Amino acid sequence: MNHAVFFFQRSREHENNFIWSFDLDVIESLLHDYCNVEYWPLLESDELMQSSSSVTFVQASKNPVWTPEIVGHLDKIDGKTNGRVKRTLLKDAGHWVHVDQPDILFQILSKGFQ
Repeated sequence: MNHAVFFFQRSREHENNFIWSFDLDVIESLLHDYCNVEYWPLLESDELMQSSSSVTFVQASKNPVWTPEIVGHLDKIDGKTNGRVKRTLLKDAGHWVHVDQPDILFQILSKGFQ
């Protein structure tokens, strides 16, 4: 199951807020898939370009997982997609961006819900 599909299937709006419910069986299957799924084709697909969707990657500046190759590939895709796929650098944040920079992360993510 696609991670984005999983997230949106598990969230619902309630009294002007979003509620997210956990399905541990699905979460376990997603963890097993994590290293085996390749998302570059989806991010470069015509389907994404023809949809009203966009994808924002939040890059934690102190997280070594963000290699120059990954950053370069995302920036190359960003240049081809008119902003549908973009990367936002979150300075002074490690892997736990929601702990290191919660207010800035909220500002970034809330743009997608407007």
